[in-house]
Amino acid sequence: MKSRVVALLLAILMVTSLLPFAASAARELPIYCVQRNDKVVSLTFDAAWGDDHTQNLLNILNRYNIKATFFLVSTWVDAYPAWVKTLADSGMEVNNHSSTHPHLNQFSYAGVQAEVNGCSDKIQAITDVRPTLFRCPYGEYNDTVIRAIRDLGVTPIQWDVDSLDWSGISADEIKSRVLSKVKPGSIILFHNDGAHTTEALPEIIETLFAQGYSIVPVSRNIYSGSYRIDESTGTQIPLAPEAPVLSMRGDTVSMSCSTQDAEIHYTLDGSAPTASSARYTAPFPVSKGTTVRACAVRAGMDNSPVSDITYAGSGTVMRDVRVTDWHYEAMDRAVSMGIINGTAPEVMSPNTALTRAMLVTMLYRLAAPESAGAAVPFTDVNLGQYYYAPLCWAVQNGIVLGYEDNTFRPNNVITRGELSAMIARYLGSIGHTLPTDLSVLESFADAGSVPAWAKESMAAMVALGIIKGFENHTIGAALSASRAEAVTMLLRAADLPKAEPETPEPTTPVEESPAPAESPLPEETPAPEEPAQSPLPEETTAPEEPVETETPAEAQP
Repeated sequence: MKSRVVALLLAILMVTSLLPFAASAARELPIYCVQRNDKVVSLTFDAAWGDDHTQNLLNILNRYNIKATFFLVSTWVDAYPAWVKTLADSGMEVNNHSSTHPHLNQFSYAGVQAEVNGCSDKIQAITDVRPTLFRCPYGEYNDTVIRAIRDLGVTPIQWDVDSLDWSGISADEIKSRVLSKVKPGSIILFHNDGAHTTEALPEIIETLFAQGYSIVPVSRNIYSGSYRIDESTGTQIPLAPEAPVLSMRGDTVSMSCSTQDAEIHYTLDGSAPTASSARYTAPFPVSKGTTVRACAVRAGMDNSPVSDITYAGSGTVMRDVRVTDWHYEAMDRAVSMGIINGTAPEVMSPNTALTRAMLVTMLYRLAAPESAGAAVPFTDVNLGQYYYAPLCWAVQNGIVLGYEDNTFRPNNVITRGELSAMIARYLGSIGHTLPTDLSVLESFADAGSVPAWAKESMAAMVALGIIKGFENHTIGAALSASRAEAVTMLLRAADLPKAEPETPEPTTPVEESPAPAESPLPEETPAPEEPAQSPLPEETTAPEEPVETETPAEAQP
């Protein structure tokens, strides 16, 4: 431990970026702290090496009902995957501290993004949530580093209160440092393996509570709307109020905004709210099939981002699907049928790329079989994963075949061609005889780019009306499929007339040569490594008929 502390101390002493006041006006900065009127702070813990104190640390946080933010290095994730899941399951924010804990100032733009993505991929594989925050190793950064991080849609987070718990100082010294520097909006830096961190933490927490502070994860401390960062302090300063928080109880909508003196204005017709829209004064009832949109307005500031909440026809509440969206009816129906549950409470993620694990789970819920089937043989699948039973069923019914290396690759994104192949196998497994006329593909401009293994299944999907083309008369076999597209296609498949039972064989025995075994359809080929392009809006033949196309996702507050 001592040698590691010495090495870290040497590295930190070399860091000049800890104090942003040296930055020029043009310099890119992370968020050090937040300008707030209320007494809110965040506790953060960097995890790059051991786990000797992690259990005690988690016990303390749970005892005081505190949700903290953990920044993890890939090597720590690899060494302690069970801890990663435990932290996430405990409600802690699990975020990114790089893949190898390097000096990022020495990296190119692409190199920085590789460090970020490598760690995010590993955390997402365990928690099913992709990190949105990043902390630079050693606190080092430059313009290239910050731009590369932000261009990935990730927010770089620094700190304004350093406990120095990594240096071996006593618990009393840690408490003194933290409590003498903390202020509203502070982001406090600790480490999960600090020698005396867990000794100091209870008294720090109790003192903060006694002083009237609330302790929240970083994502609930920082502003989600437009902001600037003060050049001298690194303080995030809002240029707009916080987005209002909308909630429903029964058919009644309530709204609140954490920004002092902000008014909330809303619409019920799907249009964007402005300061001229109806003003919120008290909770009110809405009819099913209504999307409420609201923004916060304060004099001298821009309007806040818009918050949405939809009270759907089935009574489902959805925050990221509007009544005016092409996929609204399909998503509402899919939730009511139990085909999808959402990626978070009241969040459907319709435009999120579909993975293999998601698809087998949707198919399983649509089929509602009495039993799941035998254990699966794949080396990258374990009992207890949410898609384990669906995968057992899918393998038993020939819907999933797996890859040559005996893997399932649950997090691989599925293309429209692969989606068609798996739906075709599903329909075949429940007795449907699929059309075989490939000529239906000839009307699509990109018919020649449909892979050989996907031609029969895509042609069948077109003939059955399960998949349609885009406005530019393409079918997009290689384009990634979204959750909304999958739901729409699955419901069209569910609406097909039930398969007719086969005609019984004659009772008079007739000797026949055994028929050759049917070859299964080829496995879904992995999508190309280059990023899939978003499909153009698809043409629809009737206003009420949903089409499987992606539309730009609304920025969520």
